[in-house]
Amino acid sequence: TGCRDMLQRTLRDHFTGRGSLLRFLAMIWTAPLGTEPRHHPGFHSQSRPGSPSVITAATQARSLAVAAVYLRSLDPPSTLALASSHCPVIPSLLLPLMSPHKQLRDGALDCLATLRAATPPRSPESATPPLSHQDPYATSPLLHLVDAICNSSLELSSDPSALQQQLGRFFCPGAGLIGSKLEGSPRRKRRRSGYQGQAEQRARSAILEAVLECLLAHTVTMGAPTHIQFVLLGALADVEHEAKLAGILPLLKSLLDRVAPPLAPPPGRGEPMETDQSQSAPLSEEEGLILQLGVACFTPSMAPCLHTRPEAMQLLLGLLRSSAQAAPATPPPQELAIKQVSPEFFAALPSPALQQALLQRLVDLLLESRRSKVITMVKECIRKLPLTAELVVTELTRHTSLLGGSDGGMAPPTPSKRTRHSKPPPPLPRPPSDGDDIPWRRLTMVLELIQYSCPIVADCHLLAPHLFSILGRCLEAEEKQRISLEYCQQLLLSALLGLCDHLRGEGVESARALLPESQFNVEQVVQCVRLSTNPQTHHQALLLLGTAATIFPSRVLHNIMPIFTFMGVSLLRQDDQYSFQVINRTVDTVIPALIKSGSDILSTPSLPRRPGRKTPPTTVEGVVTEIIRVFVDAAPHVPSHRRLPLFSHLLSTVSPSDYLHVTLALLTEKLVVQSSVKEQTPKEALLSSSFLLSLALEFPPLTQSSVLLRLMEYVTKLPEEKPESASQLRQLPRSITTLFNVAAHTVKQLGQFKSSCLSLIGQLLANGSFVSKVTSLNAESLAAMESTILKLLRCVLGYASSLARTHSRKTKEVGGRLREGLLTQAFNVVDKTISLLSTASFLEVVRQLVGETGGDVQRKTMEILTLKLEGGRMHFTQDHDALLLKLVDALVGVAKEDSTPPVSRQTALYGIKLLTRPLAQEHHEEFVKIARIVIAMMSEDQLHPLVYSSCLLCAAQLCSSLCPHAIPLLPSLLPCVLRCLGQEHQSQDLLLQSAVTALSVVVQTLPKFLSSYISDMVLKMCQPHLAAVSGEETSQLLTMAKEVREKVAGSVPARTLLPVYVKCYPQAVETSKDSVVALLSMLSSTISHLPREEVKTHTSQLTELFMVALDYRATQTNEPPQATLQVEDCCLEAFTGLVVKLSEGSFRPLFLKLLDWATRPGSPKDRAIVFYHLADSVAEKLKSLFLLFAGHIIKNATSVLDSNHEEKQELPFFPEEDGEVAEAKSHQLLGYILSCLGRCFLHDRGSFLTKERFDTLLHPLVDQLSNCLGGVACYQERVESHLVPTLAQFAVAARKEALWKPLNYQLLLKSRHSSTQVRFAVLRALQELYTRLGEEFVVLLPETIPFLAELMEDESVEVEQQTQTVITTIEGIVGESIQQYF
Repeated sequence: TGCRDMLQRTLRDHFTGRGSLLRFLAMIWTAPLGTEPRHHPGFHSQSRPGSPSVITAATQARSLAVAAVYLRSLDPPSTLALASSHCPVIPSLLLPLMSPHKQLRDGALDCLATLRAATPPRSPESATPPLSHQDPYATSPLLHLVDAICNSSLELSSDPSALQQQLGRFFCPGAGLIGSKLEGSPRRKRRRSGYQGQAEQRARSAILEAVLECLLAHTVTMGAPTHIQFVLLGALADVEHEAKLAGILPLLKSLLDRVAPPLAPPPGRGEPMETDQSQSAPLSEEEGLILQLGVACFTPSMAPCLHTRPEAMQLLLGLLRSSAQAAPATPPPQELAIKQVSPEFFAALPSPALQQALLQRLVDLLLESRRSKVITMVKECIRKLPLTAELVVTELTRHTSLLGGSDGGMAPPTPSKRTRHSKPPPPLPRPPSDGDDIPWRRLTMVLELIQYSCPIVADCHLLAPHLFSILGRCLEAEEKQRISLEYCQQLLLSALLGLCDHLRGEGVESARALLPESQFNVEQVVQCVRLSTNPQTHHQALLLLGTAATIFPSRVLHNIMPIFTFMGVSLLRQDDQYSFQVINRTVDTVIPALIKSGSDILSTPSLPRRPGRKTPPTTVEGVVTEIIRVFVDAAPHVPSHRRLPLFSHLLSTVSPSDYLHVTLALLTEKLVVQSSVKEQTPKEALLSSSFLLSLALEFPPLTQSSVLLRLMEYVTKLPEEKPESASQLRQLPRSITTLFNVAAHTVKQLGQFKSSCLSLIGQLLANGSFVSKVTSLNAESLAAMESTILKLLRCVLGYASSLARTHSRKTKEVGGRLREGLLTQAFNVVDKTISLLSTASFLEVVRQLVGETGGDVQRKTMEILTLKLEGGRMHFTQDHDALLLKLVDALVGVAKEDSTPPVSRQTALYGIKLLTRPLAQEHHEEFVKIARIVIAMMSEDQLHPLVYSSCLLCAAQLCSSLCPHAIPLLPSLLPCVLRCLGQEHQSQDLLLQSAVTALSVVVQTLPKFLSSYISDMVLKMCQPHLAAVSGEETSQLLTMAKEVREKVAGSVPARTLLPVYVKCYPQAVETSKDSVVALLSMLSSTISHLPREEVKTHTSQLTELFMVALDYRATQTNEPPQATLQVEDCCLEAFTGLVVKLSEGSFRPLFLKLLDWATRPGSPKDRAIVFYHLADSVAEKLKSLFLLFAGHIIKNATSVLDSNHEEKQELPFFPEEDGEVAEAKSHQLLGYILSCLGRCFLHDRGSFLTKERFDTLLHPLVDQLSNCLGGVACYQERVESHLVPTLAQFAVAARKEALWKPLNYQLLLKSRHSSTQVRFAVLRALQELYTRLGEEFVVLLPETIPFLAELMEDESVEVEQQTQTVITTIEGIVGESIQQYF
């Protein structure tokens, strides 16, 4: 009770006036909260960080509750008085509506609802404007706002940002008084819309303006605190109304005056352009946010107001000039204003003067500002603005006096002719210095902006005259001054390029209508290219010329050669992607325009002359050729990795089918000239033929073929030799000298040019990529390709024929080697060209060439044919048979013509031979006739060996292909072949090889029909020159002859051959040893091919033949031992081949018969050598099977061993021979016997060497150790090779200690022989015995030690050392030393 009384007393004493309590309470609920963070103005916070305020949200909520109670306690008139325009209650209640605390928003809504409840209700008639003065809504416009807020109370209660959106809708001019009572019902709206719509709209606008002015009055003019201003302006952020802009201008101006000095005219030259930013911020943080909200009022919808309110425009320009930091964390006013200058805002400005002023201020800002961020923002802003040509021209001409002239403007340039005769314009001023560069900088800035803004500038074509005027003044400057203006020239060229691109995009006709041709000064652009040394200027000028060529081709093309000449000497040498793109774009635009426009634009003689030319070219083809020559001249200096893309792009632009051959010819000329000065040219600058080939391969095969044809046609038009007189040179057609100036080159260079062209054509025709592309063509393209190839072939052949005729007439004259090389290359091109034809076309062309031409062309054609047939690269079908037969007839005609050179006849026969394979079987009648013609040719007298050899091979192939149809031809063919085989001159090797080959084919094809000729055939094939090796030159012939003999022996039946062998053997013996060897080799081959079931049938005949052949040693005593041994080896090889096919029952009588033949009394002693040689060979072949027959030779072998022992016999075994020969034969015989016995012992498994046979062989074998027959060398060879291994194997085969003991004892007895070599041989035998038998033989060591002890004291050092070796071997076997036993 006491507190209530105190409160009532306080309210009664201190708040006596009407509304004083509410003002007090409003101070509480509008005060900022000390604990809440500050938010952006749009986020409705009223807090101030760090404030010492103790007011909390609860306090503010209580103050609102008290205010609501207080309002309810008032009478209606008092309540309505609080809603007047001068009372701050309603504006103050807007602040809690933006609070993040819902209780504050609800409290404010409660107060507003109380105010609305005190308002008397309005009738429908009173609610319709115009309002009466008694209506509270007329005296208190804020009630309309209260109605709108109360109608949206639910939304405002739930969302603190709803008030800003609600106010934006409320003040929207076209939305009406949303939620207010003036809005009315839909029915009332429809009723009033007919007759009161305009009046209501004016009334609504007046009400909205009154409400907005009331709010702004409480915000701006009544001294509200900054935090209240900030919140209320934030609430009005979405409101776009002229009244808002008018009401906020004073506040903005006062804030801007605090940031920067009062607005003054733009600073003069030398004055500072920006406000110093180093000073502290003059505004508080809240004031900075208020400034930001105020600048945001310059929206596109407010732009028209700048015309009616000049102070607003001045304020905007002042904002753009102010670069100082206004408040912490707030961008400078300059940046805020730049953001507001949008394309929509600029377009909404009502007058060009305002747009010009704003644009000028922005350009000034580019010059004044030193901040990169501001400069970037301004540039981006201007680039987006919808500028007009008038605005841009004004900025361009603002400082026109600097460029000379008296009119102060930039009139379009006069034509060049009048310009040359008129008074020259005033010179350009000196280059700008550091203190006098603002006008130059401004002009540069404007040009930079035009560079990016030209496409969007309205009526941009109006800029062209002024841009060319400035460009002309820059070009008229002195050289030093022009260098400083280089960047300005680049900007001008870039601006003109953008203008032309824009106009071209609208269509060429439209561009010509907008920009007259007379206003486009091409000469100035070309002058930029000529005078400037800056690559960037060159690039811009060339790009501009290329674009202009599509619009004004006639003006550009009169200056085309200076353009490309410049490119050749400078731009083509640059190694950067940009330069490459500039070149490509220039080529893409200028050259197509030239070709499209035709030759009528080339009447002006402005093209430069080249050496050797009377007049410059006046045709499109001539100009394009000159352009290509520019590129070719610069090719060595173009980076190597850019050459191919550059020329490919150039040719793709000018039509490769028309100008590729021109490019290749010019490049070839460059290569020829380059080769003459190769030593003086850097390696990286050299061109190569591979580049030309790669360039040609860049295009389709049809284009390549047509280009090759045109290049070949050009080569044929060139003179064969350089004319000597000047008059003859002048008479050469221009079409010839255009590509290769004969007068300017030497004879050698002319030949090199032709050779290089032919080489290039051949390389391209043989290139794998080109061939693969040709094979992948469709039928239509392939037909077109073949037509072109045929034309090329006829052209090359015509050239080759002409060259061949000239060469035949002038073989010994100067240039003969060059012509010969050209002829070779031409034939190479013919070869490669023919390979591209289809099979049918190829055959027809070859037939025509073979039948109609002669000489080198005919021969080369046949060589190409044979090469393709030989390589298997052609596949024929039955459809080709008719063409092939015609071709064969043509070849036969060439072959049988006696006047034809032998080489051509040989080639023709070879072609017939190759064609026989696919055709003879199906067309045997025709080829039988051809075979008879070929055989008849071999009957000619004095036929050239080359032709004869080819006839033999061709006839052999005919026989092979005709098979049974060739049987009637054998009687006439084989005599010719056999006659050739009888020739043995060294010069006839080729003929002999051909005859042998032919015989081989005949034998392989018809072996069963050769009986009548087999005898002569065998004799011929066994002749010495076909059977003996007389040198390396004949080795191939001998090899072939051997193969034929083996083929005859294997193909002809044995029943036919064996009688022939028997018949021919005596003749072979009489001829030579080589003939016998060859015959016996054939016999061996025949036996090897003889089936086992037929062996028995021919055994008697073979036995008879072998008995005669084995007696060769005995009958041919005068033959050298080596020759006899060679014959004997061949005979034994054949015999062992027969033995393996005989059964035991068949071989035993044969073996016994041979034993009797060799050992019967009175038979020649040489037969013993032959027999034991045979036995040794058979033992080697049969191995253990020979033991079945070896027992028959033991007795005779021991007898022969003893008979050939020099200590046992006084007379030699071969008494009829002299001493050395007899000893040599005895040595040979002993070797065969010992080797044969050794093989028997080797394969013995215990049944052969019985005790009786051991005793029989023991002494004869051991006694051979003391048989020194034949001398020391023969003795050592016999002991090491035969005797020691045989004795060791003899002991191994014995297998018993009882048999080893006598053998060991007999050996030890021989160790006391008087001969040193015998004692050494005994030790070798003992060593081998211990080695082979090992521990089993150690049991005999006690008997051996005494003899070894004697040998250790032998007088011979070799014997003593060998004894130690034997002891070492024994110790290795025993495992311990035996030295203590000595």
